[in-house]
Amino acid sequence: MAFRSTALPLQYGPSMLGETTTSGHTATALPSGTVLVLGGIDPTSKVATQQSWVVGAGDGSANAPGAPLLSTARAFHTATLVGTSTLLVCGGTDSTGKALPSCDVLDVTSAPRLVTTIPLGGARTGHVALALPQGTILLAGGTDG
Repeated sequence: MAFRSTALPLQYGPSMLGETTTSGHTATALPSGTVLVLGGIDPTSKVATQQSWVVGAGDGSANAPGAPLLSTARAFHTATLVGTSTLLVCGGTDSTGKALPSCDVLDVTSAPRLVTTIPLGGARTGHVALALPQGTILLAGGTDG
């Protein structure tokens, strides 16, 4: 089995996200060629955030998309692309450190936007998510808080 890696000219740090650098966020390559960075831990407040950035793959620039894309602050969540237009953002921890029992569904066809929030069977953080061929998502592992 052969793997091919493509390096994107992205810079992480002050030049990309202003003076903010986060941890516990997700970064998802979108079909448009941009990268959507969601949530994470704010380095100043040390709590989960709703912040998001759309990063240009060509020049590494980043712009906040406007309204928050997440229904709540999330860190240590998963973000899984389903097909070419839907991003499923599941679980993680909120700004109090409590595991979240929900998923946000984002439309990423053009300007990313929150479509709806759906419940999980229970709270989940530290898990993995895998897009399966039939269009479903498998969430496995992690803890409930």
